[in-house]
Amino acid sequence: MDMEEALSSFKNIFGRLQELMIGHDDPEPDHDLIDNQETPTMTVPTFYSIIPESDLERFQMLWASFSITGSPLVWGAAFGLIYADEESEDASSSSKVYAMLGWTFSVLSLCTVPVYTISRIILLILAFVELRDVPSGALATIHWSNVLPFIH
Repeated sequence: MDMEEALSSFKNIFGRLQELMIGHDDPEPDHDLIDNQETPTMTVPTFYSIIPESDLERFQMLWASFSITGSPLVWGAAFGLIYADEESEDASSSSKVYAMLGWTFSVLSLCTVPVYTISRIILLILAFVELRDVPSGALATIHWSNVLPFIH
């Protein structure tokens, strides 16, 4: 892959992520077309998500996605800063900074644990709820060698 293809790929990915965060201009996908498709291959738009109808829904989706993604990062930072505090000299200024930041991230970790746990449980429940109404093409055999060009 040359530099131009890599840059084009990154632009495409970040453009799609921006569509997710800002909202879609396209109408909602035609679920009947997807559900009643009789061909063995079925396509679903990449980064498919619901379209938020209000700013409150957009905020809730953004908060949930960052809490699921960011909570483990906060926990890792807390553990790393506490370890750095223990390994540094007691009277040094870096030890005080590590202690203060470690304490701050520890409190943030305690606040994010319930949100993270509830978010993960909801995602698990949603996955099982979605299995009640599986589209007809979901179990169709896909010939991956036609989809992934690098296998040839």
